[in-house]
Amino acid sequence: MLIKADLNELVFRARNKEYGAYQLRKMYQRSTLLGVFISMVVLTLATLSPKIYEALKSKEEEVNAPKRKIAYADLAEPPPINEDQPPPPPPTQALPPPPQRAAIRFVPPDVVKDEDVKEEIEFVNQDTLQKTNIQIGKETVEGDPFANSDGLDDGEGVVEVQPELREPEPQEPDIDAFVAVEKEPAPVNMDALKKSMGYPPIAREANIQGSVVVRVLVDKFGNYSKHKVLRSPHQSLTKVVEDNIKMLKFTPGIQAGKPIPCWVTVPVRFSLNN
Repeated sequence: MLIKADLNELVFRARNKEYGAYQLRKMYQRSTLLGVFISMVVLTLATLSPKIYEALKSKEEEVNAPKRKIAYADLAEPPPINEDQPPPPPPTQALPPPPQRAAIRFVPPDVVKDEDVKEEIEFVNQDTLQKTNIQIGKETVEGDPFANSDGLDDGEGVVEVQPELREPEPQEPDIDAFVAVEKEPAPVNMDALKKSMGYPPIAREANIQGSVVVRVLVDKFGNYSKHKVLRSPHQSLTKVVEDNIKMLKFTPGIQAGKPIPCWVTVPVRFSLNN
């Protein structure tokens, strides 16, 4: 015969069940489960309460938002469309005639006797034609040497003289851009510069020494163009360098075998031990 006995019954078989411990042990499991359930509910509400509050607040704002009033104005009816009337012509404006291009009269050679010459004709040499953009035509015409040739009468002997092509001047490089050069500019009279500057008395008395680092733009001829001081240990050293940096000469920077303008960093050292 199988007898099922509760653990609490076995523990309190010979003890006083009315004291209270028996009831506490009987209710322990149910109280524990109830406490866990209540804790989970409270934690869930605490986590979701901000979102619930935002949702309720936005809903309340939508309900309490002021409604816009739209006023309708009574407009008159549009005029009837006359389909028989043709549309107005587009506005026209007369274009100005193209500028007249300058030309030089082309005179074919003709051998005649001196007494048969009726007028003196001035011939234009090749040097004059190469230095101008004037074309050759049947008659001498005064006008714009760079105008279009549409205004001239085309005919035999009309020759276009092309303008002289010149190599564009190199643009000033950016101070922070990297320029690949075969040979960077190098100062050639740094000793003369230092001798001209000397040592500022204020810096010498204050025992200030160090290097003034200057970024110098050198043109394609090796001359100073402009500068920018990158760092300096003292204002007195900066001033004496900026007052004399223009006398510095360089070897030009070389790129693809040609001199180009280029930025170069020049440190000017001031030392009290020298």
